[in-house]
Amino acid sequence: MNSKFKVIIFTFAVVIFFSATGCTGGNGQTLNSAEALKEYLDKQPANSPDKPIRLTMAANAPMLEKIAAAISSAGKYVSLNLSGNVLTTIPDGAFANCTLLTAINIPDSVTSIGGLAFAGCTGLTSVTMPNSVDEILGVMFLRTGLLNLPLPKGADTSGSGGGKIFYYSKAGFTMTDNNHVCHYLEAAPDNMTTKLAWASSRYTSANISGTKTGIGTGRKNTAVILATDAAAPAAKACKEYNYGGKTDWFLPSLDELFYLEMCRDYIGGLSYDWYWSSSQSGKYDIYAMDKRFGDGYQNNYDKGRTASVRAIRAF
Repeated sequence: MNSKFKVIIFTFAVVIFFSATGCTGGNGQTLNSAEALKEYLDKQPANSPDKPIRLTMAANAPMLEKIAAAISSAGKYVSLNLSGNVLTTIPDGAFANCTLLTAINIPDSVTSIGGLAFAGCTGLTSVTMPNSVDEILGVMFLRTGLLNLPLPKGADTSGSGGGKIFYYSKAGFTMTDNNHVCHYLEAAPDNMTTKLAWASSRYTSANISGTKTGIGTGRKNTAVILATDAAAPAAKACKEYNYGGKTDWFLPSLDELFYLEMCRDYIGGLSYDWYWSSSQSGKYDIYAMDKRFGDGYQNNYDKGRTASVRAIRAF
């Protein structure tokens, strides 16, 4: 925008401008409702994902769903920059199935994003995430065009082992084996080469007590399993896995497996199949917990049966 223009953004106002790569024409216009936005977009020529209309908006949470509906109804590709300090949360499903949204810049005022907030935004390929967001989960971005889980600007991922991050917590979570606080969960780039049993043949009916289901418990679970059954195929394969110079991979707990499944679209190689967790069933000693990727169904599974395995690590 030409420097001679001074734009004052009020609460509930929408300021629209076009970049050199956007639609031609127009010097910017202030709109104060989703209806006015829709009317304005209707007047713009058809565009393509690589030349979206670039919008800057100041909005509160209740406006977001209406803005998404206006974009979808107008049938124009949009790159959205949310600005101002009014917005603190993006509610559940706020932009769900807004397939014409190609990029979004989330302001520093936002601290939380609801589940499925951008689910089904298949055209979404870029998200600018502020450091203010408390937790970032794959369920927020199911079935989008993203290649990675969006992380905060300036995120320190130097501890990565070269896999893909699928969970982020600003406050961090405590690893139950050593009480260290971590902020990221990372998935290995591939499944183990073959499907594996949870327990070796001598221990399929053994009670391996002490495994938990929560975030931060998978590494200790893996050690607990191997302390009783040193040949336990799934846990042993994860413990011995070496990738990216890292040797601290482990079999995920049930909750860690849940968040991994939520990122299946861009983790890669996570097929519609059963995957083992490191959590023994809370009801039956002869079963361990697994999850079917694709529909999220979880079950108690015979420890001697084979299932897919994906190692993870925390840092």
